[in-house]
Amino acid sequence: MSASNKSDKVTKGKRRGPKVIEIDFDLIDGAISIGANMTQCLYILDTKGIKIDEKTLQRRIRQKFDMTYPEYKDYMMSSTKIKLVQTAIRKALEGNVVMMIFCLKNLCGWADKLEQTVDVEKNVVQLKYSLEDKK
Repeated sequence: MSASNKSDKVTKGKRRGPKVIEIDFDLIDGAISIGANMTQCLYILDTKGIKIDEKTLQRRIRQKFDMTYPEYKDYMMSSTKIKLVQTAIRKALEGNVVMMIFCLKNLCGWADKLEQTVDVEKNVVQLKYSLEDKK
C-alpha cells in the first residue's frame, strides 16, 4: 500500500478533529430577540444539551451570518425594537398621556426645560481698571 492510499483511507468519509456540534439558532434567535446576552444564550443551549463556549458561538455566528456577536444581536433585536416603538406611538396617539410625554421627549427631542449653554471662551469680556486717580 502506498502512502497516498493510506491518506485516502483516513480522509474518506471521516472528518478529522473534534465533532462539530450543531447549534439550534432558533433558540438563540428567540433569546436574543428578548434581550438575552451571550451568557444567557449559552445557558439556554446548555439546558438543551448543547455545550459550547463563547468563542465557539462567536465563530459559528461569523461562519453562518458573517457577523460578530454584537452585530448579530443588534440585528436580531431590530424587530423587537421596531415593535416597541410602534406600540409606544400607537398608545400615545390613542391618548395615553404618559406615553405621549415619553414619545415627545424620547422620539421628538422635547424637554421640560429649555437648557442654554454659554461657551465662555467665545464670550470673553475684558475689564480694564487703573489704580491711579484721575482728576
